[in-house]
Amino acid sequence: MNSSAYQYEMDASLPYLEPIVHTDFGEEIPYYDEELGVGQSHGHSEMVYTISTALKTVAAETPYHYISDHPVWYWDENLKKKVFFPDFSLVKTDHIKSVTAQQMLLVGEIVTTHHKAKREKDTVRMYERNQAHRVPEFLLLFPEMDDDRVLTWYVLRNGKYEPLIPKNGIYESVVIPGLAIEPIPKEDWRLGCKFKALWRGRLIRTSMEEYALRREAEWRAQEHLETIDVHVYRANVAEQEAIAERMRAKEEKQRAEAEKQRADAERQRADAEKQRADAEMQRAEAERQQAMAEMQRAEAERQQARTEMQRAEAEKQRAEAEKIRADLEKLKTEEKSRQVIEEKQRADRLEAELEALKRRLAGE
Repeated sequence: MNSSAYQYEMDASLPYLEPIVHTDFGEEIPYYDEELGVGQSHGHSEMVYTISTALKTVAAETPYHYISDHPVWYWDENLKKKVFFPDFSLVKTDHIKSVTAQQMLLVGEIVTTHHKAKREKDTVRMYERNQAHRVPEFLLLFPEMDDDRVLTWYVLRNGKYEPLIPKNGIYESVVIPGLAIEPIPKEDWRLGCKFKALWRGRLIRTSMEEYALRREAEWRAQEHLETIDVHVYRANVAEQEAIAERMRAKEEKQRAEAEKQRADAERQRADAEKQRADAEMQRAEAERQQAMAEMQRAEAERQQARTEMQRAEAEKQRAEAEKIRADLEKLKTEEKSRQVIEEKQRADRLEAELEALKRRLAGE
């Protein structure tokens, strides 16, 4: 891995990040990646619960604060301030409303393995981003049961991340002495729980594990303390079970709310897409109507032109008829003139013949 996406070389520090109070918390759907549109899996949710228990214990006994899916200021690849939401982190500031990457001691991502782009973002881009900001330690946790990996722990040395080498199978934090994680055998894995966390040598158990141990101790006590009032004991057990059931119900409710929020977000996106599609259809219909109007105008113009042509043709035919009539009149006039000329010629001949006859008679 390398941080070549950043303009600064690793031997140079990024500029100081001014802590500004966060006002944009995204869609506020827990562990939902707005950039990629990817929500958390059930395994992711369970591992958040596991690592949160450990880091909250550390925060309770140190000056540090634990944050999870909380906005953090970073420099992006173009050296512009941008907010990202790491899955979990321990920070060295009391002002968690304005946390910057330069205030983090330890940060980590629970890897989403079923989505390629999200997996690359968790394992490559967040690795590079935190290395560039010189966050001392960076963890990758792998929650899914079909993934043989448990965790990868990086420590910043000379400006670059190096894998932390476990001692006797235990990963021990360098920057937070006393914090350690030990992978458990594969046959003991549960969804979201593939390791045990240690703090200053003692095992950190989740509330559900503590509850299971208490129940086991109570049942053992029942075997040895037969004098305990059975009804009171059962009431206590029922109360504990009711508490556990309420806890489970609360967790289920939170999961259901998260699912509902994701569904609402999907529905809103679908509505937006539908509105865009409707707008496109309306534009297409308007263009179709405009085209029809253009066609109708063109047809009207064609009909008008056809009418004009018919009128011109009728005028032409009338003109030809007039010409024919004129020609006939001319022919009639010429015929009359010819007849007059012929009659005159005939009269002239008859007169000449008469004169000749008169001369002949006079000569006799």
